[in-house]
Amino acid sequence: MTIVEENTELFYEELNGNCNEKILLQLAKKGIFLYEPLFKHDKLKNHDYLVDISILARQYFMINTNSQYNHYFEIIESFDKYNIFSLYNNKYDCSYDENMLKYCSDLLEKYNIKIPSHINYMFDFSPNFPLNILKKYSNKIYMPKRYIVEHEDKYFEKFINVLFSEKYLCYEINNPENLFDFIGNDVLIKRYGFNINELKQMKYKIKYPENIDYNTLHYIIEHNFKFLKYKNSKLKKEKLFSKHILNNSKEVQKILDDINYIFTLDINFNKEIFLIQISYIISLIHNKNNKFIIKYLLSFIKVDENIITYENNKIIFYHKDFVFDEKKFIDVLLNVPNNVFKNYIELKELEELPRYGFDDNCSFIFNMDIA
Repeated sequence: MTIVEENTELFYEELNGNCNEKILLQLAKKGIFLYEPLFKHDKLKNHDYLVDISILARQYFMINTNSQYNHYFEIIESFDKYNIFSLYNNKYDCSYDENMLKYCSDLLEKYNIKIPSHINYMFDFSPNFPLNILKKYSNKIYMPKRYIVEHEDKYFEKFINVLFSEKYLCYEINNPENLFDFIGNDVLIKRYGFNINELKQMKYKIKYPENIDYNTLHYIIEHNFKFLKYKNSKLKKEKLFSKHILNNSKEVQKILDDINYIFTLDINFNKEIFLIQISYIISLIHNKNNKFIIKYLLSFIKVDENIITYENNKIIFYHKDFVFDEKKFIDVLLNVPNNVFKNYIELKELEELPRYGFDDNCSFIFNMDIA
């Protein structure tokens, strides 16, 4: 157990016991993990220190009183006092709240879906929980990794294999000594009992399957959508969304008419996920759903070197050069036998991209984050 994990146990014992705000703040200054926002704790939710503790522990919070509001701006004015990365951030990350992680993992388990580890570039999870909790949700959410680090120190080995994505390990296969070059925040790593300089000195190797050529695996890593198939999945249906749904005008109309219709389909959701995601969002737009929800969901769709935005009631694909399967999938969307559906999609050259936030009247979640 690391010092931060010990502090975390002491913090929750105090939080659920006497709830002495000064003791809680001192523990937060030493370093803790917060499994969820503190606004549900009646003894603390209106205290000024809730703001300090949440910032120090990289956790979201709500302002409930004028005193907290004023204290918050005192912190902004003394910016250097806190290692704050962004006081204004419009993206809510589910890996800050264990309740949301559990909800997402349960939902994936319900539909027997697992996510490839290479969706994100560096980390599978934000380093906001003890390693044993990250390991638990890693097993539930992600497919088993083909790239793993081996080391005699099993805690270090688990730390790397749980936290780092397969995509990042794949990129560093020939230069494992560079694995930690892009981690700029030593404070986060210290939570797990390491510091950057120590990690850079450690010797280890990245293991990958002997029966697959490196260049082949690298190709698979880059082609996310084409190869989304989990070997151990119990799903037996191989009906393709593009062929059996998007080529059928009646099925497309059902998607437009009912935002939940997609989830009733007898298809493998691990395949052609890009098309399924876009089609669902088009249904949300057509049914005049909340604009923030639409933008929020679009922000999770990964399209390398291209940008997807929501403007003027349309999904806009800003492209410089389509890579791997996106061009094929977008062609499928543009050839759907339903003009209303197609009218929600538009292609633009990347040079036309407007400044972010231009002509945007939507409200965003106001939150705080530290580096």
